[in-house]
Amino acid sequence: MKSSLAFGARTSFEQARIVLIPVPWEVTTSGGEGTAQAAEKIREASSQMDFFQKSSLQAINHLIHFEETDRELAHLNEIHCSLSKQIIDRMNKDLPLNEEQKKQIETINQACKHMTERVYTKAKQVFNKDKTPALVGGDHSVSEGLLRLIGEKEDFGLLHIDAHCDLRKAYQGFTHSHASVMFNVLNHPSAPQKLLQVGIRDFCEEEYKQIQKDSRLISYFDEDMASRLFQGETWGKICEEIISQLPSKIYISLDVDGLEWTYSPGTGTPVPGGLTFNQVLFLLREIKRQGKKLLSFDVVETSAGSTEAEKALGHWNANVASRLIYNLCDLTLKT
Repeated sequence: MKSSLAFGARTSFEQARIVLIPVPWEVTTSGGEGTAQAAEKIREASSQMDFFQKSSLQAINHLIHFEETDRELAHLNEIHCSLSKQIIDRMNKDLPLNEEQKKQIETINQACKHMTERVYTKAKQVFNKDKTPALVGGDHSVSEGLLRLIGEKEDFGLLHIDAHCDLRKAYQGFTHSHASVMFNVLNHPSAPQKLLQVGIRDFCEEEYKQIQKDSRLISYFDEDMASRLFQGETWGKICEEIISQLPSKIYISLDVDGLEWTYSPGTGTPVPGGLTFNQVLFLLREIKRQGKKLLSFDVVETSAGSTEAEKALGHWNANVASRLIYNLCDLTLKT
């Protein structure tokens, strides 16, 4: 049995109940870089914490297995990042693309589709062994494969914590963009019954209109939640309302830019505002209190950093992400 060290314990696939799948992918990242390397940083940081949980009065680290990074996927990421960077840089400067670059967009779209299928296949292998697969990103596009799998197995609701809606049909020409993942998930045959978004504060008109017309979509905008808190409502009341609108079985997709910037300062597309760490933990505990079952989850957009200054923050980003993942594992096991 091959074992790996994470969360202070050396565990094997056979021993585990939750299998964390690292996805080293950031091909369509349109802001800061470094999230493709985040999973290894998170693995390293995960052992620098205490594992006894006050909420459950036990440690669960011996039930979590962190898979090795898919080196072939990491190599494909490097190749296609070099292609996409030229395109993204030109689009960010509002410059036209030449014919070769237009062809490269389709090459990149096919590579992203391949990544999605690879994640789907790996997650299915884990699921078929009666274990829960969960993802450690990577940019947010990595979530699509596992969400497809969960939708094939169960009717479920998707709780999406993020600064962004990720509802664009395509972004910068990329149809499997990090900014399109929720659009793709909703338009797949195994789509969730409900998509409930929390912390949204950066979106385009197209996305806003889609939220208004799609009955499956509910968005809790950060500005609105802040206004309610300023006017005396409690976070507990807001969480109770949020979770009551979800079906009994749920998946959580947590983009770290849904939190305040101080909790993940290296994330690629930061936006002012957001949830505190303790607000997220309270929300998770309210899920348990209301009797919802957490089927699986992903934590994405943590950055290991690309510049030396950003890398200095990489350990802090991984420290926060590892704690979020551990709490999500605990919730998965307890619901």
